[in-house]
Amino acid sequence: MGNIISPLSVSLKHLRTTKSSYASILDRLNTAPGKPVAAPTASAWQSPPAPLANFCSEEFPTEVDVLIIGSGITACSIAYHLLRQDGPKPRVAIFEARELCSGATGRNGGHIKESPYNEWARLVARFGRIAADEVVRFRMAHLKNLLELADKEGLREVSEAREVETVDVYCEPEAWTKAQQRLREWLDAFPDEKGRWRTWEGADLKTKFNLTTACGCITSTAGSLSPYALITHLYQRLLTTYPTLSLHTNTPVETLQGTPVDPWRRPISPLQPYSVFTFTGSSATIKATHVVHATNGHVTRLVPGLKGKLIAARAQMTSQRLMPEGVGLPGGADRSWSFCWNKGFDYLTIRPDGAYMLGGGFARGPSEGLEAMGNAKDDENTIYEAAYLGGLLPAVFQGTVKGTVIESAWTGTIGFSVDSLPWVGAIPEKVAGGRRRGMGMEWICAGYSGEGMVNAWGCGRGLAVMLRNELYKENASTGVPQAMLITEKRVKKATVEMMVEDYLD
Repeated sequence: MGNIISPLSVSLKHLRTTKSSYASILDRLNTAPGKPVAAPTASAWQSPPAPLANFCSEEFPTEVDVLIIGSGITACSIAYHLLRQDGPKPRVAIFEARELCSGATGRNGGHIKESPYNEWARLVARFGRIAADEVVRFRMAHLKNLLELADKEGLREVSEAREVETVDVYCEPEAWTKAQQRLREWLDAFPDEKGRWRTWEGADLKTKFNLTTACGCITSTAGSLSPYALITHLYQRLLTTYPTLSLHTNTPVETLQGTPVDPWRRPISPLQPYSVFTFTGSSATIKATHVVHATNGHVTRLVPGLKGKLIAARAQMTSQRLMPEGVGLPGGADRSWSFCWNKGFDYLTIRPDGAYMLGGGFARGPSEGLEAMGNAKDDENTIYEAAYLGGLLPAVFQGTVKGTVIESAWTGTIGFSVDSLPWVGAIPEKVAGGRRRGMGMEWICAGYSGEGMVNAWGCGRGLAVMLRNELYKENASTGVPQAMLITEKRVKKATVEMMVEDYLD
């Protein structure tokens, strides 16, 4: 997340000296994106496409209990936990504007990594100690939970899911000094974590990591996988197992209309009164009791009350190969890397086949990354960022990595939350644009700020529990940190200006 927030804050600070430019940027940040572009850049994760890439269920539903907009890891988690739970199975329909899993889940770095020492102090300052601890524990649990999921479903190999040693590399003295201080403070607050973290300096940098330009590094554990492979295979399992689930790709939402409950009308199911939402897509119109917005950076197109609170941002990824005369990075596919700077960071995972999945370069784009903010057009690359990423590894690993070849480059859309936390739960009616409702609700599960792999699965599970509690009067715990829940008060408080001020302190 710091890959975007830190550079953005500094850039906005400079822009304030030119009021017209600053106003123009803020206007773009407060504008909702359109529908996902039709022909996005080609992600290496999606080659070859999954068998379900353009799948549409044979029967188009006319009435459902839960309609989910979006088909990434969040939507999959919601459907998975709605249907795998013991008890009645709701009728669930998933609608995707493009191919299955063609958004951020099929475009990210495949990195299951929480860097709590870089986040914790800021979370404490904004939300308080109890909330900060809860958020950090929630995120850290995703490594164990996702690996256990891959094992449980027999998808460990096909999804490339594995635990890795992760290395945070610091090449700037100021950044290294701050990182060590933050790590000490965090470990003092989390003494049970001390055995999992270690700092390295001096000769160890060369002998253990082949680093000749670094000031120091921090090691811990993380995970790496192909999110696209994991999620598309899970969808295959769910569709085969549960007849109450339908999936419709290439079916964008056009309109969403609230409908008041008619108490004399027959319920669409014994679970809820008559439908309260009418969804119009490119194929037909259906009615749903509950609607879930799981479109991350595109949420505000249908939820206008979150404009300026949840912002689209374009991010750059590459798949690279080492030049034949070079030496591979030590640790290979069993190690991941973050290259941490005073302004943001870049991230690298290495696939079992040797592909280097390197992303970042945000501050190296036009206007120090500002052109990417409010930009949901993932049909083009940012040449400045791609060029920077192409030269990063030979610069950091001088004398070891002789050069790399970019095999493919692509972009993806991040759902950026201005107060840094995801938005999860039932959307307040005013925030949803005043759509009238009866017993049903609109829900949201989005805004991971580039950290979806340590937020989305757990947030989706929590939202599924909320839905089952509402549908079946169950009383299960959601596990979602209180600070992530959407409320009218939180929406009012969250502003772009607030985020900028926080990160300039």
